[in-house]
Amino acid sequence: MTTSAATLDDYLSDPHNQAIYQDIEEIGFKPLEFFNFFYRLVDLVKEGKGTQAIQELEGCEGGIRLYLLFSIRERLRDSMGKIAGWTVDDSYEASLFLIHKEYDETVKICPPDIFPPDPDNSIHDRARRAVAINSMTREVIGIRLKQIIEESRARAERDEAIELRARQDERERLEKAQSGLVADILKTVKQPRQNPEFTTNRQVIAVGLMLKALGATSIKKTTQANFIEFLTGKTNKEIYSRVGDETTVYNRNNSDGEYVRDWFIQLGLTDIAKEIDDLLSKKPEQF
Repeated sequence: MTTSAATLDDYLSDPHNQAIYQDIEEIGFKPLEFFNFFYRLVDLVKEGKGTQAIQELEGCEGGIRLYLLFSIRERLRDSMGKIAGWTVDDSYEASLFLIHKEYDETVKICPPDIFPPDPDNSIHDRARRAVAINSMTREVIGIRLKQIIEESRARAERDEAIELRARQDERERLEKAQSGLVADILKTVKQPRQNPEFTTNRQVIAVGLMLKALGATSIKKTTQANFIEFLTGKTNKEIYSRVGDETTVYNRNNSDGEYVRDWFIQLGLTDIAKEIDDLLSKKPEQF
């Protein structure tokens, strides 16, 4: 963590200070003077001398005082981490007690404001605006990080539940349910058999990807071919050689893969459609 430094370049080697630098340029502070004063205050708080740090702030009023107190708090704590709910370093929290209290009092007199009345002519208004924007940004990012963490945890729990549910003694029951689901899906898209667009290759691609999406990945090739024969009425001889062969999506200059993908998009099965797009993006020799 940065402490008092000799030059502006020394301060700006810290990414945290680069963000502050953008603020103080817009507010109108002199960068090196600001950083020297700011880190003198930070060092006092780190040493547990919050009272002395507040005494040093005498003469700094309005938006300037607000921005300095806000920046000290953010320098010594991880506000986004607290909002997101992850473990953060709170080793300076006790030392920050007086700074938090002083900040709350200052906010009552000079509140942060994204749209202050006179930012063009008032350094205090520019400082108030910087605090408001930084506070809002940290809160929005923190909330989004919390959502991502919660979604990740829920996904992990869901995946674990699926894995447990797929134990050996449940496999036969699941395969029957999956077969029934595939048959129901195919009923919704099936057209008269004489339609020339419903080729064997396209049907094998579609059913194979649906079985894969449903988790039926350990079925023997012969069993899968027989199942597709049952659904489509095509001969096993036509089907067997195509089962499990992902290069069939390139048939007819990729048109078979694109045709099946478009059906899945219409059905809202975008994950399967994306898998076809991923296959089409590869060169056949990659298989």
